[in-house]
Amino acid sequence: LTLEVAARPPVERDADLDGTAEDVSLSAVQGFALRDFGTTETTFSMPLLREALYSGRITETGDHMLSIAASAGLKTALGAGRECFVEIVSGAHRGQCFDLDEAATTDSVLSIDLASARNTASSLPAGLVDARVTVRAHWTLGDLLPAARFHATTSASTADRVMFFENGGYAVNWLLATPQGSKWVRAADSTFADMGRARLVTALDGCFVQSRGGAVTMPFVGEVRTAPMVRKVVSNMQLLGTGAPLAQTFDSLTTARSGDKLRLWNADQVAGSSGFDGFTRTAAGWVRDVDQTSVDATVQLAPFRAFFLAPPAPSVGSAP
Repeated sequence: LTLEVAARPPVERDADLDGTAEDVSLSAVQGFALRDFGTTETTFSMPLLREALYSGRITETGDHMLSIAASAGLKTALGAGRECFVEIVSGAHRGQCFDLDEAATTDSVLSIDLASARNTASSLPAGLVDARVTVRAHWTLGDLLPAARFHATTSASTADRVMFFENGGYAVNWLLATPQGSKWVRAADSTFADMGRARLVTALDGCFVQSRGGAVTMPFVGEVRTAPMVRKVVSNMQLLGTGAPLAQTFDSLTTARSGDKLRLWNADQVAGSSGFDGFTRTAAGWVRDVDQTSVDATVQLAPFRAFFLAPPAPSVGSAP
């Protein structure tokens, strides 16, 4: 993994030339990374964000509505068929994310889809007036892993594949070759629906990638998150990313409870290996299962990788 992070200097406006800037404009911090995918499975997650379609302050709130100062062109930008989300980036609820109801949203009102399982809370919290928000489109599988860069065949057993962990099992997407071009499709889907656009990938989503047709190096570019990542308490096993472009310690998992289990895929460290390195959260901190040594300060969660997190007694196979 190669990672670069860059930020432009702030731009200040001192209208009365008294030495104090009335306005300061800060551009987003940009990140760039190269990731290698090989013929054996390695994990992947995407911590970088798409550019903001809107950034501003909340002026009024309702049960599922956030009023904003009129933003000409926002509704048009949402009309591109993208599924979007709203992130609170300032105030007491900084980091909370909610999916947008694009059809009901206008240039001055953000309509929240409170039924979305991707939301970090079941309802809009109180006290959001004057908080800053951003609106961004979700990444899709095809955005991050373009079909044209990977190896397609007519068989799920030979094509490149991407595996998400859903409902206690692996949901396999493989690259189908067709006369019209290649596309990601889901295993056992006889309709061969294009998952490249349909499968959303959030900053918390992890997956396994296997480039069976030969090694692929992919560039990833996006904005670096400034708000802290908000996580739900896990109720079943999940394959997750850290949401950060730099390595994180286990202590960054602030919602972890005593007894929670964490699994790191060994092939992320040593190519071609299999199985998991296991860890458990105790009252004293995270320990490695094989020898009960503390790992709070010695083992890190790598960026652009993924890990399993589960409540006590998880069940996970030795290979995806």
